[in-house]
Parts: sequence; structure tokens; C-alpha cells
Amino acid sequence: MFPAVSAGWRISEENFIKNNTDIFDNIKLRASYGIIGDKVDASPANYLEGYNYPGDRFVFGKDNVVIGANDKGLINPNFTWYESRLSNFGIDLSMWQGKLGVEFDVFYRKRTGLKATLSSTLPTSFGATLPEMNLNSDSHRGFELVLSYKNRIGEVFYEVKGNVTYTRKKNLYREQAPYRNAYLNWRNNGEDRWQNIGWGYKALGQFSSYDEILSSPIQDNHGNTTLMPGDIKLQDFNGDGIIDELDQQPINRDGTPDLFFGMNLNVQWKGFDLSMMLQGASNYTYEIQYKEPFLQKGLGNGYKMFTDR
Repeated sequence: MFPAVSAGWRISEENFIKNNTDIFDNIKLRASYGIIGDKVDASPANYLEGYNYPGDRFVFGKDNVVIGANDKGLINPNFTWYESRLSNFGIDLSMWQGKLGVEFDVFYRKRTGLKATLSSTLPTSFGATLPEMNLNSDSHRGFELVLSYKNRIGEVFYEVKGNVTYTRKKNLYREQAPYRNAYLNWRNNGEDRWQNIGWGYKALGQFSSYDEILSSPIQDNHGNTTLMPGDIKLQDFNGDGIIDELDQQPINRDGTPDLFFGMNLNVQWKGFDLSMMLQGASNYTYEIQYKEPFLQKGLGNGYKMFTDR
């Protein structure tokens, strides 16, 4: 059972607005909350007991090997869909006979019952194949804003509408084993953490001289003897004098944008019309591999790509 409820209040129809100003054509407050179930791509082995045949090989006496059946593993008869709990709050505004319009929404979605197994938290000596379970959870939150303006100048009608949407995903519970030390927990623990985080080495600039190279932390495993002025200088994040994987840190976002925006333009005149749509995305990282300019001995598109062609 997945109930939902929504409500709205047109404040512009109330006397304290209607009788005191003619600026607003419409003011409406909106709110909604609901629960939605969604299927999980699950293996039938989660539900069905039985054996696999042919399975393991068994030895009975000398030179007598037979093929037998083996257990399919533990089942989870309670495995089911995951649930999304969504809440939304918004406002709609229309002013000056519809010339100016505003729509604004904030939303939050929490998903529970995402599939995972206990394989990372139980020892391998447990001795059975584990089923999928409804264990993990995450959340999405953000806002959406739409602004519009329309007017008429003589026989020319025009309308401009812009929109922006921001949303971000956060992992909540993650079924995982405890990490062996504080560094691994900081680096790999995705629980209660934003998902769009990219790791790497932080560049401090370029080496300007051999003296600077030889006095800097080791980053080439050869005492910096392979480096030259102009090479990238990396940050020794943990301060141990050696640049290695322990010096990687959050430096960028992943490839999924957090921010979307766009604009619609419309002009009409004597039966002719022109429409234009612009859109874009931001708050994400596009990684260009360092070797791409040198593919195919320089005959590829690497150089044109790097010059923003």
C-alpha cells in the first residue's frame, strides 16, 4: 500500500490579498507527501530453495568421481521492492496580468530497501551463498525555479522563460565491513556521504627549476631525478615527503551534473514565429585523459580538443 497526499492554498483568492492589491493574479502554495514502491532487479534464487545440478564433483573410492548436486544457498523470502518517500513544497506566482510568473519547488526523496548482501560483513567461513536483502538507503534533495516574462509591443509578442534545477544525491546506510584504519574509512566509506565526489592528486603548479624539484617531496619513485622544470608539482597531502596514493583527496565531482539550467525564447509577429531553446549543465567533472593529445602519433583530435575546438 503506497499512500500519497497533496494540498494547495490559493492565497490570492483570500480577501486580505484580493481586496488590497491588484499586483497578483495568482498566489498558490503547494505541498505533497507520498510513498512509492519500485521493483528491484532480483535473482529468483532469493526466493527458491533447491539444488543446482550438475554441481560439484565428489570422489567415492579410487578413480570413482561422480557429479552431484550442490545447495543453491540461503534464500530470503522477505525480499521485496524498495520504497521512496517523497516530499515537495512549492509556490506559484503570477503578477501583472500574467506578465511575470514564478514557480519554485523544493523536494526531498529518501529511498530505503535498496538491495545488498551481507557478504562484506560476514566472514568467509560462514560457508553459504548469501541472498540479496533490502538493506541500503540513499536520498536526493534539491530545488527547481522557473521564471517567465511575457509582453506585447505593438504587433510583436515575446516571451522569455528561464529555469534552473539543482539536485544532489547522498548515500545514507551502506552495508559494509568496518575499515581497518582511519585512512581507509575516510577514503572508502560511502555511508552518510555525498555521492558525487572525485578523488585525485592536487596540483600546486609547475616546477620552475631543478633546485625546486630536488627540494620537493618525492613524486616519481626515483628521487625526482626523472622530473624537469615545467612538470606538474603535486601536493604532499599527508606530509610524509612522498607523493603516493595516500595523498589523493577530494578534488572534483563525478560525471553526473548537479545543476541544470535552460531558457526558452519565443517571438511572434504577423503570423511568423521564432522559438529558441538553450540548455546547459554544471557542477560536474569531465575528465580528459592526459595521453589523448598524443594518440596516433599526433594525428588524432587530441590537440583540437585541448584548444577547445
